[in-house]
Amino acid sequence: MFIDYITLMLINLVARLVLLVTYVYFGLEKPNQKHWIPSFGVVGVISLVTGLHMTLEEGELP
Repeated sequence: MFIDYITLMLINLVARLVLLVTYVYFGLEKPNQKHWIPSFGVVGVISLVTGLHMTLEEGELP
């Protein structure tokens, strides 16, 4: 199964939005919010890696 970068970035975007809505709805007013850090970190690292690779990749432009 082949997943290109655009598909991966769109899936990551949906995951970020779902995570943000979940955080705002359930976790914004809780005193201990440290358990949200890994979730936001994972989607952030995926966004960073795929974004940098798409930006810095030497493509086959004419």
